[in-house]
Amino acid sequence: MASIINATTSTGLVSSADNSGSLQLATNNGTTAVTINTSQQIGIGTTSPAAPLDVVSDSGSSAISVRGRSADNLSAIRIYSNNGATQYGVIRGASDELRVNATEAIPLTFYTNNSERMRITSAGQALFGATSLLGSRNSQVGININGKDDALFIQNYGSGIGWGVTMRPSSSSSGGNGDCFNFTNTSFTTVGTIATSSSATAYNTSSDYRLKENIAPMIGALNTVSQLKPCTYTWKADGKDGQGFIAHELQAVVPDCVTGEKDDVETYIDEEGNEQTKPKYQGVDTSFLVATLTAAIQELNTDLANTKLLLTEVSNKVEAQAVRIAELEGAK
Repeated sequence: MASIINATTSTGLVSSADNSGSLQLATNNGTTAVTINTSQQIGIGTTSPAAPLDVVSDSGSSAISVRGRSADNLSAIRIYSNNGATQYGVIRGASDELRVNATEAIPLTFYTNNSERMRITSAGQALFGATSLLGSRNSQVGININGKDDALFIQNYGSGIGWGVTMRPSSSSSGGNGDCFNFTNTSFTTVGTIATSSSATAYNTSSDYRLKENIAPMIGALNTVSQLKPCTYTWKADGKDGQGFIAHELQAVVPDCVTGEKDDVETYIDEEGNEQTKPKYQGVDTSFLVATLTAAIQELNTDLANTKLLLTEVSNKVEAQAVRIAELEGAK
């Protein structure tokens, strides 16, 4: 039990005592409102507090309500160290904002299922699935994933016309030029960028001579092009006409242009927890054909030049024979 101080509606304040060492405050003829146990834990709405302040609400939408002051509606909950010397954070509300602030040089972390999912570092970097900056990158946002899930999924749910993602280079970049996307390998070495200027977009892949060795002229390009099978087709998704290549056919001739494998599939777990399979489609980047097509054109140009030279030689010989025939005819 407990020693009880009871505010009744008939006789006013009534108290009773025992030697349990706990204290209860009751209202409305004996309804316990507050319990203080022998560990100095305070329970509101519960007679068995399990924390320094344990609040249970069986009615209404809020267990705890904090109201702002009359002047500006400002209210705050502050979190301190044990000795009260260091403030770690504050949740602050006012008419103009709701602020969650880690006031020391510590991260603000977010957990689900007892695992950290996101943090904002003291430097303002937002990390998802990571507890520190990735590699040597000094990014403002870091996303780290485990498994085959998408690192970032963006869908425009608006009813109007809008963009899924808009990228703008720094306003301080020269002439509006700048990299909007930077692609790296696992060592964080840049292997490609998507860059913009004031009027155009460039899709760049690494091609610096310092990254290459065993450089030699391309040969046999015309023969390679003759093996390509350009075609027209109709897309199953929307019935629209298309033109290009079939991925595995192109892969057999110029493997660099194609990613994935013919008829490949991947497994996934459906909403009912069952393992399923779905196609893992191949992709094509026809920009890798540019070098082959350029070399093929050069080979054709060389063949054409040789053919012109041969025709000139033949024409000169024919003219020489015609002159000789005319001379012979005149000598008769």
